[in-house]
Amino acid sequence: MKKVIIAISAIAFISACSQKANSPATQSNEIATNEVAAIETDGLKLENPRVRVPMGGTDKTAAYVTIHNSTDKAVVIVGGENDLSKRTELHTHEKSADGMMQMRKVDSFEVPAGGDLVLEPMGKHIMMFEIKPGLKEGDVAKITLNTTDGKKIKFEAPLVVDPGQSATMGDMKGMEKSGH
Repeated sequence: MKKVIIAISAIAFISACSQKANSPATQSNEIATNEVAAIETDGLKLENPRVRVPMGGTDKTAAYVTIHNSTDKAVVIVGGENDLSKRTELHTHEKSADGMMQMRKVDSFEVPAGGDLVLEPMGKHIMMFEIKPGLKEGDVAKITLNTTDGKKIKFEAPLVVDPGQSATMGDMKGMEKSGH
């Protein structure tokens, strides 16, 4: 209960302090958001960004976010970087010919015009390789996604143990099984 109250307080504080859509930061080629309040800029809205806490001594992890595109033009993400790892790749899970799910690298993700791109466990996601040691729940990753039109989508994502659970309010999505 105490965590819920703290989360609600944080949302209220950040909502009161969030950037206006016409601020200098939003007039450039950078689109920014943070880990608690969804922010809409240039027709894109990012919600529930989060990074899985690395499991058992591995040097890789994955990041997830939902991107809503309210414009009439598709946005194509072609790569990215972050402050916690040396290498960032776009990945997806697909069913192979033998029926097994396999992760594979992809060249791009498209956020369709008037549509959504959902990066989630066992689906499309951002892989982070050669991560810094000692990361823990509550740490925050600064992530930048690069688009074909030269824009940079910048946001922060908290590290969470269960990325299937909302990073904002701990909603019921956390009840599902989560994967990478």
